Amino acid sequence: MPTALLALKKSGGLIHYYVFEYANKNESPVERVKSKVVKRLYHLDVDFVVQLGRIVRTTGPNRHQVVLDIRVNSYGQKHFAHENVLYCLITKVPREEFAIKKKLMEILACPIDKHHPLELHVFEEKEEIVEGLIVCPKCLRWYPIRDEIPEMLPDNLRKENEDLPFLKKWKDKVPEEILSKGKPFALKTGSKKS
Repeated sequence: MPTALLALKKSGGLIHYYVFEYANKNESPVERVKSKVVKRLYHLDVDFVVQLGRIVRTTGPNRHQVVLDIRVNSYGQKHFAHENVLYCLITKVPREEFAIKKKLMEILACPIDKHHPLELHVFEEKEEIVEGLIVCPKCLRWYPIRDEIPEMLPDNLRKENEDLPFLKKWKDKVPEEILSKGKPFALKTGSKKS
């Protein structure tokens, strides 16, 4: 997806996105893929429409190849300095270059109050940061990193039933202040903060 975006003209184009997706019997693999793609494209400030989504073939039990046709009208880089930084940030960087990727945190700002630099807390890493937390020390908003994707969504697009279990899972590694006063949700009170 990132490479496809960089290949498009600023005016946009069409992306045929193929991916293998696991889905339980009661889940739609197409909807699972759409959900991930929508989050990622929203984070990258992309104006887009998913025109088509379908299962291409089943490749195993509960495993499917899915295709999405995505019409990209335009894309911006409100959180990134230029296309090279965008490319480095959203593509896989070899382990020996991981320290450079952490330096890119210096250019990220909180989408709510525009504060920077943000704090990075790594919970699990392989070749990439698999799970972690990005924290704005000014407003105490926290943004999860799940499946190698930072989810820097505004409060109104966050889901308490997804975010609180994430905090519970990593509560031993999450800063105490985020557990008690974090926004938009705090674990100790279990309520939405404004």
